[in-house]
Amino acid sequence: MMIKRAHLNACLVMLGCLAGDAWAAPISYSADGFGGADLLSNSGFAPTNLGILDIGTNTVSGGLYEACIGSCTPNPDGVDAFSVDLPVGLQITALSFAVSNFGARDSTGRAYDFDSYAPLSVDFPFSDNGLFSLSGLSASGPGQLVFVATGEFVGNDISDYGLTYEYMWSITVAGAPGGQVPEPGTLGLLGVALAGLALMRRARRS
Repeated sequence: MMIKRAHLNACLVMLGCLAGDAWAAPISYSADGFGGADLLSNSGFAPTNLGILDIGTNTVSGGLYEACIGSCTPNPDGVDAFSVDLPVGLQITALSFAVSNFGARDSTGRAYDFDSYAPLSVDFPFSDNGLFSLSGLSASGPGQLVFVATGEFVGNDISDYGLTYEYMWSITVAGAPGGQVPEPGTLGLLGVALAGLALMRRARRS
């Protein structure tokens, strides 16, 4: 009897753990403030993947530092590029890009989506702090989105420019009308339940 209870308790614990993982949480990612470590990719062609968007407000924050005074050296952090996946059954309803601590010399900032999900078109040029947003969206999954924060030189002397700013992307996700959000943990739960029943049956025979 003790063996049976032990097997049953183990199965219940495993079921509880998998049930907790069946639903993801909204992304909340903090990259580098300017002057910090460069944690995100410097190329929209090979962005850092941050995972799967979920219902709620998904946020990604970071900062850029780009400068060239006198003679240019390879820029340590002039681009932040990341990708996220929008699953079937969900849709993006709003998107914003907040800029703070902006400073520039012969440069402007720019935030945009990089050749990614066709129903969503994002391009925010800016030259000061501010909040740039798109609302009333209905971009539905599945799809992968690539977002880039960078700067652009607008002066006459490429050997003397600078740009710094901190940012936060906010991506609001909701269930698509009539859509059904899949449960990725369902098959795992079924497998563990079957394994638990097999263990109980084996214990009963012994």
